[in-house]
Amino acid sequence: MSKYQYRNQPGMIYWPSWLPWNTTTVMKGNTDQGVYVEGNVFSTAEHGGTHMDAQRHIVPGGKSIHDIPLDYVIGDGVMVDVSSKIGNNLDYRVSIEDIKEWEKKHGRVPENAIFLLNTGFHRYWPNKEKYLGTDNASNADTFHFPGLQDSTATWLATVRKIKLYGVDLISIDHGQSKKLTVHQIFLRQNLGAIENVANLDAMPPTGTKVYAIPMNIYDGTGAPTRLFAIPNDAATHLTRATSVVGVLIFLILYSL
Repeated sequence: MSKYQYRNQPGMIYWPSWLPWNTTTVMKGNTDQGVYVEGNVFSTAEHGGTHMDAQRHIVPGGKSIHDIPLDYVIGDGVMVDVSSKIGNNLDYRVSIEDIKEWEKKHGRVPENAIFLLNTGFHRYWPNKEKYLGTDNASNADTFHFPGLQDSTATWLATVRKIKLYGVDLISIDHGQSKKLTVHQIFLRQNLGAIENVANLDAMPPTGTKVYAIPMNIYDGTGAPTRLFAIPNDAATHLTRATSVVGVLIFLILYSL
């Protein structure tokens, strides 16, 4: 099993004005009865670190994080590496042809895939200036990082019909986007989005089952997300083993 999310901790990269991660210790020591207890309180924006955007992040009255069904966040993984295309062009926009070129080598992107785009920017984390493509990380107008062409986002949503999109960037829109058009395209299609995906160089192009499990926040517009993948062979064995255990439990309970 391989993990593709960053640890939630102080010092993570956030969009300017979003509340960064903070942990406060509220109890650490023995109670009056001599029992050791330790506990913390954490505070953070919903949209920080590796996280999922819910539809209502962009769409008024849209679905919240707690509305997302489990089968929506588990699926066949596709990792498309476009880092060589980007090179030194921080404002590169990934085209349909770029993805079709990948398909010639690895096969067609299947329907209901969890599509993860590797721009290579995860290699810069946690260097804010390099990750955001700027000398001024507090001013979003200066950000320069790549993204999808609008036509590519529409094509992925309506032709390839992926169900979840993730990228190793702070936003699914390119750095100079002002209208968040890729957010609009995906979220209005009720297609989820994961930002700040980690470690994508370690992920194979195909052959994985991806699990993107967000914190179940009621009315959340987004949530920190545990993102990991299991090779398909291992996932098959795990499913079979789970099924066998389930049958055994049923037989035991039925015999009581």
